[in-house]
Amino acid sequence: MDTGRAFVFIIAAMTRCALALACFAGPAVVLAAAGSPAPPFLHARLNVANGCLVESVYFYDQFRERFGEDAWVRVLQWGAREADEVVAGHAVAVFELKDRLWTWDINYGFFPLDLPPAQREDVPRVSPQVLVKYPRITPRYPLYRFDFPQPPEADPPVAALLDEDSARRDASLVAEKLARHRPVKLVQFSYVVDGASKQGAREADEVVAGHAVAVFELKDRLWTWDINYGFFPLDLPPAQREDVPRVSPQVLVKYPRITPRYPLYRFDFPQPPEADPPVAALLDEDSARRDASLVAEKLARHRPVKLVQFSYVVDGASKQGAAAVFKFHGRYCIYFPDRGTVPFHAQGSVKNLRLVQAALRRIFPGAVVLQTPDGE
Repeated sequence: MDTGRAFVFIIAAMTRCALALACFAGPAVVLAAAGSPAPPFLHARLNVANGCLVESVYFYDQFRERFGEDAWVRVLQWGAREADEVVAGHAVAVFELKDRLWTWDINYGFFPLDLPPAQREDVPRVSPQVLVKYPRITPRYPLYRFDFPQPPEADPPVAALLDEDSARRDASLVAEKLARHRPVKLVQFSYVVDGASKQGAREADEVVAGHAVAVFELKDRLWTWDINYGFFPLDLPPAQREDVPRVSPQVLVKYPRITPRYPLYRFDFPQPPEADPPVAALLDEDSARRDASLVAEKLARHRPVKLVQFSYVVDGASKQGAAAVFKFHGRYCIYFPDRGTVPFHAQGSVKNLRLVQAALRRIFPGAVVLQTPDGE
Protein backbone atom coordinates (compact mmCIF):
# COMPACT_ATOMS: atom_id res chain seq x y z
CA MET A 1 0.00 0.00 0.00
CA ASP A 2 1.19 3.52 -0.81
CA THR A 3 1.18 5.20 2.59
CA GLY A 4 2.40 8.42 1.01
CA ARG A 5 -1.06 9.14 -0.41
CA ALA A 6 -3.59 10.40 2.08
CA PHE A 7 -7.19 9.29 1.84
CA VAL A 8 -9.91 11.46 3.30
CA PHE A 9 -13.58 11.92 2.45
CA ILE A 10 -16.47 13.79 3.94
CA ILE A 11 -19.47 11.52 4.43
CA ALA A 12 -22.81 13.29 4.67
CA ALA A 13 -26.31 12.05 5.33
CA MET A 14 -28.55 13.94 2.92
CA THR A 15 -32.30 14.46 2.87
CA ARG A 16 -32.75 13.17 -0.68
CA CYS A 17 -30.84 11.08 -3.17
CA ALA A 18 -29.74 12.11 -6.63
CA LEU A 19 -31.88 11.15 -9.59
CA ALA A 20 -30.69 9.25 -12.68
CA LEU A 21 -26.99 9.81 -13.43
CA ALA A 22 -25.43 11.32 -10.31
CA CYS A 23 -22.38 12.95 -11.83
CA PHE A 24 -19.04 13.57 -10.19
CA ALA A 25 -18.96 17.32 -9.76
CA GLY A 26 -15.99 19.50 -10.52
CA PRO A 27 -14.90 23.09 -11.04
CA ALA A 28 -17.63 25.32 -12.48
CA VAL A 29 -15.17 27.26 -14.58
CA VAL A 30 -12.68 25.20 -16.58
CA LEU A 31 -9.35 26.75 -17.50
CA ALA A 32 -6.62 25.28 -19.65
CA ALA A 33 -3.74 24.01 -17.52
CA ALA A 34 -0.32 25.50 -18.06
CA GLY A 35 1.43 23.76 -20.92
CA SER A 36 -1.68 21.93 -22.13
CA PRO A 37 -2.80 22.16 -25.78
CA ALA A 38 -5.27 24.89 -26.66
CA PRO A 39 -8.90 23.74 -27.00
CA PRO A 40 -9.61 22.67 -30.58
CA PHE A 41 -12.73 24.88 -30.67
CA LEU A 42 -15.04 26.80 -28.35
CA HIS A 43 -17.96 25.06 -26.70
CA ALA A 44 -20.51 26.70 -24.38
CA ARG A 45 -21.91 24.23 -21.86
CA LEU A 46 -25.50 24.26 -20.59
CA ASN A 47 -24.52 24.79 -16.93
CA VAL A 48 -27.37 22.70 -15.52
CA ALA A 49 -27.34 20.81 -12.23
CA ASN A 50 -26.08 17.22 -12.24
CA GLY A 51 -25.76 17.41 -15.99
CA CYS A 52 -22.79 15.27 -17.04
CA LEU A 53 -24.82 12.97 -19.30
CA VAL A 54 -27.04 15.62 -20.87
CA GLU A 55 -24.04 17.96 -21.22
CA SER A 56 -22.17 15.17 -23.03
CA VAL A 57 -25.15 14.45 -25.29
CA TYR A 58 -25.43 18.19 -26.04
CA PHE A 59 -21.71 18.24 -26.90
CA TYR A 60 -22.30 15.18 -29.13
CA ASP A 61 -25.06 17.06 -30.98
CA GLN A 62 -23.02 20.25 -31.31
CA PHE A 63 -19.98 18.37 -32.60
CA ARG A 64 -22.00 16.67 -35.34
CA GLU A 65 -23.63 19.99 -36.26
CA ARG A 66 -20.22 21.63 -36.56
CA PHE A 67 -18.26 18.87 -38.31
CA GLY A 68 -20.93 16.81 -40.05
CA GLU A 69 -22.86 13.62 -39.39
CA ASP A 70 -19.88 11.46 -40.36
CA ALA A 71 -17.64 13.05 -37.70
CA TRP A 72 -16.61 10.50 -35.04
CA VAL A 73 -17.84 11.24 -31.50
CA ARG A 74 -19.02 9.05 -28.62
CA VAL A 75 -20.34 9.52 -25.10
CA LEU A 76 -18.18 7.53 -22.66
CA GLN A 77 -20.14 6.61 -19.54
CA TRP A 78 -19.08 4.66 -16.49
CA GLY A 79 -20.69 3.59 -13.26
CA ALA A 80 -23.33 1.19 -14.57
CA ARG A 81 -23.92 -1.87 -16.67
CA GLU A 82 -25.72 -1.48 -19.98
CA ALA A 83 -29.11 -2.41 -18.47
CA ASP A 84 -28.86 -0.25 -15.35
CA GLU A 85 -31.37 2.63 -15.14
CA VAL A 86 -30.31 4.46 -11.98
CA VAL A 87 -26.64 5.31 -12.24
CA ALA A 88 -24.08 6.84 -9.88
CA GLY A 89 -21.21 7.66 -12.20
CA HIS A 90 -20.08 10.07 -14.84
CA ALA A 91 -20.10 10.71 -18.58
CA VAL A 92 -17.79 12.56 -20.98
CA ALA A 93 -17.54 13.04 -24.75
CA VAL A 94 -14.71 11.41 -26.75
CA PHE A 95 -14.09 12.59 -30.31
CA GLU A 96 -11.60 12.57 -33.17
CA LEU A 97 -10.56 15.81 -34.84
CA LYS A 98 -7.68 16.38 -37.27
CA ASP A 99 -6.21 12.92 -36.67
CA ARG A 100 -6.19 13.33 -32.89
CA LEU A 101 -8.37 11.90 -30.13
CA TRP A 102 -9.80 14.29 -27.55
CA THR A 103 -12.11 14.23 -24.54
CA TRP A 104 -14.50 16.91 -23.33
CA ASP A 105 -15.53 16.70 -19.66
CA ILE A 106 -17.82 19.12 -17.81
CA ASN A 107 -15.26 19.20 -14.98
CA TYR A 108 -12.02 19.56 -16.97
CA GLY A 109 -12.95 20.85 -20.42
CA PHE A 110 -10.91 19.62 -23.38
CA PHE A 111 -7.86 17.38 -23.04
CA PRO A 112 -6.11 15.21 -25.67
CA LEU A 113 -5.68 11.43 -25.41
CA ASP A 114 -2.30 9.80 -26.03
CA LEU A 115 -3.70 7.21 -28.43
CA PRO A 116 -3.71 6.88 -32.22
CA PRO A 117 -7.12 7.43 -33.85
CA ALA A 118 -7.08 3.80 -35.00
CA GLN A 119 -7.72 2.81 -31.35
CA ARG A 120 -10.67 5.15 -30.87
CA GLU A 121 -13.21 2.30 -30.53
CA ASP A 122 -11.06 0.44 -27.99
CA VAL A 123 -12.79 1.39 -24.72
CA PRO A 124 -10.30 -0.54 -22.51
CA ARG A 125 -7.51 1.64 -23.95
CA VAL A 126 -9.44 4.90 -24.07
CA SER A 127 -11.11 4.84 -20.66
CA PRO A 128 -7.95 4.73 -18.46
CA GLN A 129 -6.75 8.00 -20.02
CA VAL A 130 -10.08 9.61 -19.16
CA LEU A 131 -10.45 8.08 -15.72
CA VAL A 132 -6.98 9.19 -14.62
CA LYS A 133 -8.64 12.53 -13.85
CA TYR A 134 -10.59 10.80 -11.06
CA PRO A 135 -7.95 8.98 -8.99
CA ARG A 136 -10.19 8.56 -5.95
CA ILE A 137 -13.01 6.92 -7.88
CA THR A 138 -13.24 3.21 -8.70
CA PRO A 139 -14.91 3.23 -12.14
CA ARG A 140 -17.24 0.41 -13.14
CA TYR A 141 -18.36 -0.70 -16.58
CA PRO A 142 -17.01 2.07 -18.88
CA LEU A 143 -18.84 1.92 -22.19
CA TYR A 144 -19.57 4.01 -25.26
CA ARG A 145 -22.98 5.38 -26.14
CA PHE A 146 -23.92 6.98 -29.46
CA ASP A 147 -27.15 7.98 -31.09
CA PHE A 148 -29.02 6.82 -34.16
CA PRO A 149 -30.68 9.35 -36.49
CA GLN A 150 -33.92 10.65 -34.99
CA PRO A 151 -36.35 13.32 -36.18
CA PRO A 152 -36.27 16.60 -34.26
CA GLU A 153 -39.09 17.38 -31.88
CA ALA A 154 -42.03 18.77 -33.89
CA ASP A 155 -43.15 21.02 -31.00
CA PRO A 156 -39.92 21.85 -29.15
CA PRO A 157 -40.12 23.19 -25.59
CA VAL A 158 -38.86 26.70 -24.87
CA ALA A 159 -36.24 27.17 -22.14
CA ALA A 160 -37.70 29.01 -19.14
CA LEU A 161 -34.45 30.79 -18.33
CA LEU A 162 -36.08 33.25 -15.92
CA ASP A 163 -37.95 30.62 -13.89
CA GLU A 164 -36.97 30.93 -10.22
CA ASP A 165 -37.40 27.17 -9.74
CA SER A 166 -34.03 25.70 -10.69
CA ALA A 167 -35.53 22.30 -11.54
CA ARG A 168 -37.98 23.72 -14.09
CA ARG A 169 -35.35 26.08 -15.48
CA ASP A 170 -32.69 23.41 -16.00
CA ALA A 171 -35.10 20.77 -17.31
CA SER A 172 -36.60 23.20 -19.83
CA LEU A 173 -33.15 24.26 -21.06
CA VAL A 174 -32.06 20.66 -21.56
CA ALA A 175 -35.34 19.86 -23.32
CA GLU A 176 -35.01 22.80 -25.70
CA LYS A 177 -31.43 22.00 -26.68
CA LEU A 178 -31.82 18.23 -27.07
CA ALA A 179 -35.07 18.64 -29.03
CA ARG A 180 -33.12 19.79 -32.09
CA HIS A 181 -32.01 16.20 -32.72
CA ARG A 182 -34.67 13.95 -31.18
CA PRO A 183 -38.22 13.90 -29.79
CA VAL A 184 -38.31 15.37 -26.28
CA LYS A 185 -41.07 15.76 -23.71
CA LEU A 186 -40.83 18.26 -20.86
CA VAL A 187 -42.90 17.16 -17.86
CA GLN A 188 -43.65 18.32 -14.35
CA PHE A 189 -44.66 15.87 -11.65
CA SER A 190 -45.54 15.64 -7.99
CA TYR A 191 -44.23 13.21 -5.38
CA VAL A 192 -44.41 12.73 -1.63
CA VAL A 193 -41.52 13.05 0.83
CA ASP A 194 -42.21 12.41 4.53
CA GLY A 195 -45.91 12.91 3.93
CA ALA A 196 -45.49 16.27 2.18
CA SER A 197 -46.28 16.79 -1.50
CA LYS A 198 -43.40 18.06 -3.61
CA GLN A 199 -43.03 19.11 -7.22
CA GLY A 200 -40.13 19.17 -9.64
CA ALA A 201 -36.99 17.15 -10.28
CA ARG A 202 -34.10 18.63 -8.32
CA GLU A 203 -30.80 16.76 -8.20
CA ALA A 204 -30.82 17.15 -4.42
CA ASP A 205 -32.33 19.51 -1.89
CA GLU A 206 -30.34 22.68 -1.37
CA VAL A 207 -31.20 23.01 2.31
CA VAL A 208 -29.80 19.92 3.98
CA ALA A 209 -30.92 18.62 7.36
CA GLY A 210 -28.29 16.14 8.37
CA HIS A 211 -24.75 15.72 9.56
CA ALA A 212 -21.24 15.33 8.18
CA VAL A 213 -18.05 13.69 9.45
CA ALA A 214 -14.56 13.08 8.04
CA VAL A 215 -13.41 9.55 7.15
CA PHE A 216 -9.70 8.97 6.57
CA GLU A 217 -7.02 6.32 6.34
CA LEU A 218 -3.83 6.56 8.38
CA LYS A 219 -1.18 3.85 8.88
CA ASP A 220 -3.33 1.14 7.31
CA ARG A 221 -6.34 1.91 9.48
CA LEU A 222 -9.65 3.67 8.80
CA TRP A 223 -10.74 6.43 11.16
CA THR A 224 -13.58 8.90 11.56
CA TRP A 225 -13.49 12.37 13.03
CA ASP A 226 -16.85 13.68 14.23
CA ILE A 227 -17.46 17.12 15.72
CA ASN A 228 -19.52 15.48 18.46
CA TYR A 229 -17.36 12.42 19.25
CA GLY A 230 -13.86 13.31 18.08
CA PHE A 231 -11.71 10.49 16.64
CA PHE A 232 -12.79 6.85 16.58
CA PRO A 233 -11.52 3.91 14.51
CA LEU A 234 -13.64 1.88 12.10
CA ASP A 235 -13.65 -1.90 12.20
CA LEU A 236 -13.07 -2.24 8.46
CA PRO A 237 -9.99 -3.03 6.35
CA PRO A 238 -8.63 -0.08 4.30
CA ALA A 239 -9.55 -1.95 1.11
CA GLN A 240 -13.21 -1.19 1.91
CA ARG A 241 -12.69 2.52 2.43
CA GLU A 242 -14.69 3.43 -0.72
CA ASP A 243 -17.62 1.19 0.24
CA VAL A 244 -20.06 3.69 1.72
CA PRO A 245 -22.71 1.04 2.59
CA ARG A 246 -20.10 -0.65 4.82
CA VAL A 247 -18.51 2.51 6.21
CA SER A 248 -21.63 4.52 7.04
CA PRO A 249 -23.27 2.09 9.53
CA GLN A 250 -20.17 2.23 11.73
CA VAL A 251 -20.36 6.02 11.72
CA LEU A 252 -24.11 6.29 12.11
CA VAL A 253 -24.22 3.89 15.06
CA LYS A 254 -23.29 6.93 17.16
CA TYR A 255 -26.73 8.38 16.38
CA PRO A 256 -29.23 5.61 17.30
CA ARG A 257 -32.21 7.97 17.51
CA ILE A 258 -31.64 9.38 14.05
CA THR A 259 -32.88 7.81 10.81
CA PRO A 260 -30.12 8.65 8.32
CA ARG A 261 -30.94 9.02 4.63
CA TYR A 262 -28.68 8.72 1.61
CA PRO A 263 -25.15 8.72 3.12
CA LEU A 264 -22.60 9.66 0.47
CA TYR A 265 -18.98 10.70 0.15
CA ARG A 266 -17.88 14.17 -0.87
CA PHE A 267 -14.33 15.17 -1.75
CA ASP A 268 -12.80 18.27 -3.27
CA PHE A 269 -11.04 18.96 -6.54
CA PRO A 270 -7.83 21.03 -6.59
CA GLN A 271 -8.54 24.75 -6.19
CA PRO A 272 -6.19 27.71 -5.88
CA PRO A 273 -5.93 29.30 -2.43
CA GLU A 274 -7.70 32.58 -1.82
CA ALA A 275 -5.50 35.41 -3.14
CA ASP A 276 -6.72 37.85 -0.47
CA PRO A 277 -7.60 35.64 2.50
CA PRO A 278 -9.87 37.02 5.24
CA VAL A 279 -8.47 37.41 8.75
CA ALA A 280 -10.33 35.77 11.62
CA ALA A 281 -11.91 38.37 13.91
CA LEU A 282 -11.35 36.33 17.05
CA LEU A 283 -12.05 39.26 19.38
CA ASP A 284 -15.32 40.29 17.72
CA GLU A 285 -18.13 40.23 20.28
CA ASP A 286 -20.60 39.26 17.58
CA SER A 287 -20.44 35.46 17.48
CA ALA A 288 -21.73 35.24 13.88
CA ARG A 289 -19.02 37.53 12.53
CA ARG A 290 -16.38 35.82 14.66
CA ASP A 291 -17.29 32.29 13.55
CA ALA A 292 -17.80 33.15 9.88
CA SER A 293 -14.47 34.97 9.74
CA LEU A 294 -12.65 32.05 11.37
CA VAL A 295 -14.15 29.55 8.90
CA ALA A 296 -13.32 31.86 5.99
CA GLU A 297 -9.69 32.27 7.11
CA LYS A 298 -9.09 28.53 7.54
CA LEU A 299 -10.83 27.35 4.35
CA ALA A 300 -9.13 30.07 2.27
CA ARG A 301 -5.84 28.17 2.44
CA HIS A 302 -7.17 25.67 -0.10
CA ARG A 303 -9.88 27.44 -2.12
CA PRO A 304 -11.34 30.88 -2.97
CA VAL A 305 -13.52 32.19 -0.11
CA LYS A 306 -15.70 35.25 0.34
CA LEU A 307 -16.62 36.60 3.78
CA VAL A 308 -19.84 38.63 3.70
CA GLN A 309 -22.11 40.49 6.09
CA PHE A 310 -25.80 40.92 5.31
CA SER A 311 -29.06 42.23 6.72
CA TYR A 312 -32.47 40.56 6.80
CA VAL A 313 -35.84 41.10 8.45
CA VAL A 314 -37.49 38.85 11.04
CA ASP A 315 -40.99 39.74 12.32
CA GLY A 316 -40.53 43.31 11.15
CA ALA A 317 -37.19 43.76 12.93
CA SER A 318 -33.91 44.25 11.04
CA LYS A 319 -31.18 41.71 11.82
CA GLN A 320 -27.59 41.32 10.69
CA GLY A 321 -25.71 38.15 9.87
CA ALA A 322 -22.38 36.97 8.50
CA ALA A 323 -21.44 34.07 6.26
CA ALA A 324 -18.49 32.42 4.52
CA VAL A 325 -18.95 31.52 0.83
CA PHE A 326 -16.84 28.75 -0.73
CA LYS A 327 -16.95 25.75 -3.07
CA PHE A 328 -16.50 22.10 -2.12
CA HIS A 329 -17.05 19.04 -4.32
CA GLY A 330 -18.10 21.43 -7.08
CA ARG A 331 -20.98 22.76 -4.94
CA TYR A 332 -21.52 26.40 -4.08
CA CYS A 333 -21.63 26.42 -0.26
CA ILE A 334 -22.46 29.08 2.30
CA TYR A 335 -21.65 28.62 5.98
CA PHE A 336 -24.05 30.37 8.37
CA PRO A 337 -22.97 30.21 12.04
CA ASP A 338 -26.57 29.84 13.21
CA ARG A 339 -27.75 27.39 10.53
CA GLY A 340 -24.74 25.41 9.39
CA THR A 341 -23.55 24.96 5.81
CA VAL A 342 -26.01 25.05 2.91
CA PRO A 343 -25.04 23.84 -0.60
CA PHE A 344 -26.66 25.62 -3.56
CA HIS A 345 -27.17 24.76 -7.24
CA ALA A 346 -25.31 27.88 -8.35
CA GLN A 347 -22.70 28.36 -11.05
CA GLY A 348 -20.19 31.17 -10.76
CA SER A 349 -17.56 32.83 -8.64
CA VAL A 350 -17.79 33.13 -4.88
CA LYS A 351 -16.85 36.79 -5.45
CA ASN A 352 -20.03 37.45 -7.45
CA LEU A 353 -22.03 39.41 -4.87
CA ARG A 354 -25.22 39.31 -6.95
CA LEU A 355 -25.03 35.53 -6.92
CA VAL A 356 -24.21 35.50 -3.20
CA GLN A 357 -27.16 37.76 -2.44
CA ALA A 358 -29.52 35.60 -4.52
CA ALA A 359 -28.37 32.54 -2.57
CA LEU A 360 -28.77 34.34 0.77
CA ARG A 361 -32.35 35.19 -0.13
CA ARG A 362 -33.17 31.48 -0.50
CA ILE A 363 -32.56 31.21 3.26
CA PHE A 364 -33.32 34.78 4.41
CA PRO A 365 -35.99 36.34 2.12
CA GLY A 366 -35.10 39.94 1.29
CA ALA A 367 -31.52 39.66 2.56
CA VAL A 368 -29.13 42.38 1.39
CA VAL A 369 -25.34 42.10 1.33
CA LEU A 370 -24.01 44.98 3.42
CA GLN A 371 -20.25 44.72 3.06
CA THR A 372 -17.25 42.52 2.74
CA PRO A 373 -13.92 42.96 4.51
CA ASP A 374 -12.26 44.05 1.27
CA GLY A 375 -14.93 46.67 0.63
CA GLU A 376 -16.39 45.18 -2.57
